[in-house]
Amino acid sequence: KSTHLKIICEHLNKLPFKKEVIHFATVFKNKKPGRLKRAVTRSLSIFRIWKNKIIGKVSITDRYIYLTFRKNHYLLRKLLRLLTPEPDIVFVMRASPDEIRKRKEGQRDQLSIKAIEELYNIYNKIPGKINIDTKKPIKENLNIEMDSILAEVLK
Repeated sequence: KSTHLKIICEHLNKLPFKKEVIHFATVFKNKKPGRLKRAVTRSLSIFRIWKNKIIGKVSITDRYIYLTFRKNHYLLRKLLRLLTPEPDIVFVMRASPDEIRKRKEGQRDQLSIKAIEELYNIYNKIPGKINIDTKKPIKENLNIEMDSILAEVLK
């Protein structure tokens, strides 16, 4: 996600419209942040997206509401999703659970295969998503991503 996000932003910087990268993840160094800190960080991300939507700035995120509040109480999760603007485009990075675990080796947030499958079940329910095959070269995926973004921005 990070590599694609960086490359997309490099290409979008060549275009004359306002944009902002918004990270839903809560940055941590030594230990995982508490629930309150994560909730505040992620809620502020939602407000930034609304602000950008109001002023006509494009928001680009590394993850979105589908994963951000998935472990919260059902009613809270439903409320937060109702308050969050629907994304115009969702790219879902597709890699095998084994590949994901290999890429994350040695990191603090190593996911179990069960957790990865749970995330893909959430992804599968996203309407209108565009699947990105991580086995393909980044340049080939970038063409798909940029074409989709430009088509949306030029509507």
